[in-house]
Amino acid sequence: MFGWHARIGLIKPTHRGKGFHFWYDRAPEGVEIVPTFVGFRRSDRQTFENAFERIEQIADDLQAVGCNIVVVSGTPPILLKGLDFERRWGDRLSQKIGLPVVTQMEPHALALLALGIKRVAIATYYGDELNDAIVRYFARFDIEGVVLGGLCIEGRQEALYTTSLRALDEVSYMQVYQYCKSGYQSLKQTVDARSLISYASNPV
Repeated sequence: MFGWHARIGLIKPTHRGKGFHFWYDRAPEGVEIVPTFVGFRRSDRQTFENAFERIEQIADDLQAVGCNIVVVSGTPPILLKGLDFERRWGDRLSQKIGLPVVTQMEPHALALLALGIKRVAIATYYGDELNDAIVRYFARFDIEGVVLGGLCIEGRQEALYTTSLRALDEVSYMQVYQYCKSGYQSLKQTVDARSLISYASNPV
């Protein structure tokens, strides 16, 4: 029997399966991950603005198939709206489907607070608008964000991203590591932590 302990509904932004490995690899026995996708194919503002209605539809489906909690990934839509919107929207969605909802950005900030982090280096594949939004977001929690600059594959920029969604499929873990290492080594001041803010939102 699957999901006898818990069933987690996971809403991912793009049609990429590799991010689910992290969840399945760490889920305890009896916990089932129910994967779903918003299906982003572009990184422009309008695409992200339109995301919330789609996410709410998916969340309804996850509730209908017996999920106990819904986790939403994909930070750009929330970064464009801010913390106050995230809290209102998350509460409204939770009430609508009758399940706890974990939203995209605030858990990152709360985790950094729990670890006593005051200054964090931020690695992304975002342009200035989204990177500046991350800095403002963490400032609400009295955390200083130091952006390393967006990972940039020459000639592959797109809208709000320094590397397009399609080009990201060709980026290796080695390239990501080298980008993070180079950015960190270029810092003139020390930081308490490093974080990779992306669709997967996995810390490094």
